[in-house]
Amino acid sequence: MDRREDREVVAPEIGDSMSGLDVTRTFEALRDAYLRYYDTAFRIRDPRLRAERRALLNVPGGMYAEPYVEVRPEYATTGRSLSESVTRASGAEELADFAEVGLLGVGPELYTHQERALVSALIPGRNVVVTAGTGSGKTEAFLLPIISDLLKESRSWEGTPGKAERWWQRRRACIWL
Repeated sequence: MDRREDREVVAPEIGDSMSGLDVTRTFEALRDAYLRYYDTAFRIRDPRLRAERRALLNVPGGMYAEPYVEVRPEYATTGRSLSESVTRASGAEELADFAEVGLLGVGPELYTHQERALVSALIPGRNVVVTAGTGSGKTEAFLLPIISDLLKESRSWEGTPGKAERWWQRRRACIWL
């Protein structure tokens, strides 16, 4: 162990292998790491001033806010595969395959509020508002209808591809300063 400024410097323990990430210990480890950073990067020789700075920083609202932990409910799923939900919503045939590739954080089946949003949003002229908690898949509920419409629309796209500009083959004068 190193000794700096008459105190031990140890690696912070963020969690343990039994329980995974421990919010309280992670918060404390990060807070302590920042305090050590301030002590090192902005060294104050006088120990009384150093202690006063630490006391000012080491309070909620000084350098940090207390962690806010929200319990995430287990949202109800449809019991149908993603493909079945897309078919039920009259979504683009390719939507389930597209989403399952991993482009979205969608699991093997949608939450019920995601499926309802997909069904409603694919009705022409219908607007949908999804209000749900953190980790509920609101982003997917928003994106799935948009991606479905883009996939359907792409079937009728025509035209020639744009001219590629081969910028790497052009000769340009370079001025080095």
